[in-house]
Amino acid sequence: MEDYLNFLSTGSSRYPLDALSQAGVNLREPQPVKELDYVTYHNNTPYGESGISWKNEEGVFTMELNVPVSCWATVYVPATDLSHITEGVVSADLAAGVTFKEMKDGHAVFEVESGNYLLQLASPCSR
Repeated sequence: MEDYLNFLSTGSSRYPLDALSQAGVNLREPQPVKELDYVTYHNNTPYGESGISWKNEEGVFTMELNVPVSCWATVYVPATDLSHITEGVVSADLAAGVTFKEMKDGHAVFEVESGNYLLQLASPCSR
């Protein structure tokens, strides 16, 4: 299994996201800011389409994930309280395919299995 969010693939080349972070792009740990309402990234992998998109509007932070078959992803949701995060209509820490790992540097860290997920933070993110 592969953590698909650790690499950005373009054609036959793969680039570590750490290199993108140095350029100011960080897909793994969203940092919503006033000037940016949403981010969307999708990629075709050998395992199928992968993707992440998030938006921060009207007091709700929403993150949509598509994790290809035989892959997993480490996901960082900007939050200080786990109880405000849901996956669909279920508390994120109780959702199928979602495992809460820790609170770290203003993020709730989850590991998610293959599948599609809708994570929402009910309280507003700092902007």
